[in-house]
Amino acid sequence: MRTIGSQLKKALNAAMIALLAVSLAGCDFQESITPVSWPTVPPQPFQSGTIYGTPAPSPIPLAPSPSPPPPTPIPFQGADDLDCEGPIGGDDHFGYCAIPDGDLYYVWGECAVPCPDSEFPGIEIMVVADSSEYRDFTEVVRQRDTQLEKRGASSAWAAGLAGLDLLGAALGWETAKCIVGAEVTLGTSCIGFLVLVGGGLMAAGKEVAEYLAADRELTRQGGLNEQATDKLADLRGQP
Repeated sequence: MRTIGSQLKKALNAAMIALLAVSLAGCDFQESITPVSWPTVPPQPFQSGTIYGTPAPSPIPLAPSPSPPPPTPIPFQGADDLDCEGPIGGDDHFGYCAIPDGDLYYVWGECAVPCPDSEFPGIEIMVVADSSEYRDFTEVVRQRDTQLEKRGASSAWAAGLAGLDLLGAALGWETAKCIVGAEVTLGTSCIGFLVLVGGGLMAAGKEVAEYLAADRELTRQGGLNEQATDKLADLRGQP
């Protein structure tokens, strides 16, 4: 009986497997989920692709190069900067000289208007022939030279006299004994001291007055500096 039951159980299992196989073979599989369509993202700027390409490497930042300083203007030294021979007059502001081996002259002066291109900024240099305008210019320059010499000498004398007077006053104050204790005395030594100091101050004051007079002749309205500028303008109009 046990043998028959075992055989029957195996027969049932085999039949069920066969039935399941036939059922699966006879059915077609159908999809029950609709696939999702994902859009294609275009290449981004930081990606390689046919639109943007491979990005170039970022340049290494460099410190800006400092600009070279402008050239230092060359100070004009008057006739010393030109090929000159006598007669020569003036300074580095206004002057004149003869050009060697010819009948022409250099004249120069401060620019009243913006200067043309020149090696010496602020100074206009021209080549002119002898003329009444040239002689007028040289005469003004000679007068200007005289006042410049007076001004320079007066300045030096005034400074020297004032310095000596102050030194003498400092050294002679104790000897003069103009003040003894709390009293003011006017003895002989004190009077001599005051005369000496006063004379020095008067001499220095005279030199200061001469300096101011010479400076006024140069710089006043219509003075020699302005006259030299005007005469230079007359020469500029020469052919």
